[in-house]
Amino acid sequence: MDKNIDTVVVSSRIRLARNFENIPFPSRMSQDQAFSIVMKNTYDSIKKMGDYKIYTMETLPSLTRQVMFEKHLISKNLIEEPSFSAVILSSDEKISVMVNEEDHLRLQCILDGFNLDEAYKKINEIDDIILKENNIAFSEELGFLTACPTNLGTGMRASVMVFLPALSMLGKIDELVDVVHKFGLTVRGATGEGSSADGFLFQISNQVSLGLSEEKIIEKVKNTVLKICEIELNARNELMLRDPDLVTDECMRSFGILSCCYKISGKEFNSLFAKLKLGVFLDILKCKDRKLLSTIEKIVQPATLLEVSGKELDSEERDVFRAEYLRKTLNGCIIL
Repeated sequence: MDKNIDTVVVSSRIRLARNFENIPFPSRMSQDQAFSIVMKNTYDSIKKMGDYKIYTMETLPSLTRQVMFEKHLISKNLIEEPSFSAVILSSDEKISVMVNEEDHLRLQCILDGFNLDEAYKKINEIDDIILKENNIAFSEELGFLTACPTNLGTGMRASVMVFLPALSMLGKIDELVDVVHKFGLTVRGATGEGSSADGFLFQISNQVSLGLSEEKIIEKVKNTVLKICEIELNARNELMLRDPDLVTDECMRSFGILSCCYKISGKEFNSLFAKLKLGVFLDILKCKDRKLLSTIEKIVQPATLLEVSGKELDSEERDVFRAEYLRKTLNGCIIL
């Protein structure tokens, strides 16, 4: 495997949709069914697997919910519909189980890098104990029964977050989307369906799960992502061959603004930081610790930044605090 794949693949996620038998889907269930059956039974099963905690959405502060969303631990749906819903988190936050989202249960494991097999292994252990101790809706013909027909079958969504700056800058993303669709996969923005690809980040995942085993879905996604990595890495070479001075200038200007600005919005940060990362991956900029780039990207998101600041900040003050954090962090991390 090309060592440069880790400059394209950001993270891997396996998500499983499950529903309790003979209980209406969350949109039609009662409060008693939500708390006494779905939440209690799920948590009673999962807590045996290790250090897990359950958080009910209604009791969580709005800021905490937003931070969880930015970390991809919960969906937008859980924020917008907090009644009767919860999330069960492992202590390392690699595993989260959304309770009473679109389905009764959305089990997911997110790992850094290209690790779909390991993510599936971890979430499958949780799934096994839930299936063993609870009556989960299943049909011999249709597989696991889910609120959305596209999740019938295994109920699995295997997805990989990829960083595609060169393909984006060359205007080749639409072409890539068409190719991916032909393989039965889909391309979404960084936070899922309907979201934009801020920072050149895209999710590659299977469209349907009916008629395919978990192993086949993972294999299909892995093979497609490997091909995408090859195409993106070739595009980076093309970008440098076309106009190396322009690419170098854009990357260095991005570092200059990010490391010296007095205030900066989240949108501008995403655009500039993507080009800074590209500069690091093309060896235009030297980085002491590439893992720090991922940390920076997470911390400067709106809600997470407010949590880190420990203050109540309006949007203007938050942009100033973001810039201050970037000045302190980047000037010790990036070397020209």
